[in-house]
Amino acid sequence: MRNKIIILVIILILIGVGAYLSHLYSKKTPERLEKTIENRVINGMNQIQNVARAIYEENKDYSKVSCLHSELTSICKELDLWLGKEPIIYSSSGAYCSYTGLQPGEYYCIDSTGFAGKVTTNPSETGYCDGITFVCKKEEVKDETANWKTYRSEEYGFEFKYPSNWEPDIHFGVEKSYFGGGPDFLLKFPTEDSNKSPNASIAFSVKNIASFSGDWEKQAKTWFKYFLILKGPEKINFKGREALTGQICQPDITGKNCQGEFSGGRTGQRNISDSLFTTSPDGKWLFQIFLQRFEPSDKETYLMDVYKKFLDSFKFIE
Repeated sequence: MRNKIIILVIILILIGVGAYLSHLYSKKTPERLEKTIENRVINGMNQIQNVARAIYEENKDYSKVSCLHSELTSICKELDLWLGKEPIIYSSSGAYCSYTGLQPGEYYCIDSTGFAGKVTTNPSETGYCDGITFVCKKEEVKDETANWKTYRSEEYGFEFKYPSNWEPDIHFGVEKSYFGGGPDFLLKFPTEDSNKSPNASIAFSVKNIASFSGDWEKQAKTWFKYFLILKGPEKINFKGREALTGQICQPDITGKNCQGEFSGGRTGQRNISDSLFTTSPDGKWLFQIFLQRFEPSDKETYLMDVYKKFLDSFKFIE
C-alpha cells in the first residue's frame, strides 16, 4: 500500500512539473510560435500555387484545382491543422484563386496570374476572389528598394538588389573548395567609425552542385552541422524553388555558450547567421545567402529588415 502511495505522489509531481514547464514555455515564446505557423501557412499556399500550375500545364484547365484533388488534399489538411480551417479555393477552366487568413486583418492570397502575397483587404470582396472572378486584390505598396542598386549575373541566372550605401565586395568566378572558403558577393554594413559598426554583412555564395554528387540538401545540412544550430534547418518554398533555412551561432574559440571574441566579434556578443540554401532552376548551381551579425545590437531590427528586402528582391532570370 505504501509503495502505491509513493508511486501516486511521484506521478502527480511529474504531471505538475510538466504542466508548469508547458505554461512557462508558452508564455516565453508565443511570438516565435506564431511566426513559425505563419511561415508554414505561406509555404503551404505557395505549394498549392505550384501544384495548380502543374495541373494546368497537364490539362489546360484549372477547374480541378481544389482541396479534393489528390495532390492538394494533404496540403489543405496541413493548413487546416495550423489554422483550424482549409484555404478557400475558387476555380474555373481558365483561372483560379485561393486565400487564407493570417493575422487579424491580414490574408495570404494566390491566383493564376502568378500573384502570391499578403493583402489587407479581404480577397473575397466582390470582383476579386469571390468565385465569379478569380484574382487577388493587388494593393499599392511603396517600393522601399527603389533607390537600391541591382546586381545581375547572366552566368548564374539571378539578380538581386542591395542598399546603395552598403559596400559590395565581388568575387564571382574565384574557385573555392567549400562555402567556408569565402562568399562570392559580400555586402558590408556602412560605417564611418568601425567602433560603432554592428559588424554585419550579407553574403551570397555559389557552388556547382556536380562538385558534391548533386545532393545539395545533404551539403546544406552538413554546413549547418558545423555550428551551433539555433533554428532549423527547415524546408520552405523560395521563389518557386525548394530551399532550406536556419539560424546558427558560431562558437567562440573556447566553444563555450557561443559567447566571446570570434571572427572580429566583441566579448559578450554572439556571432549569428541566418542562412538560406536553394538551387538554380536548371539544377546546376547551389546558392547560399546569409546575414551575419553580432548580437545583441541596437541595429538588429534594421539588419533583419534589410535582409528580408534583399531576399524579396531576389529573382531567377532566364
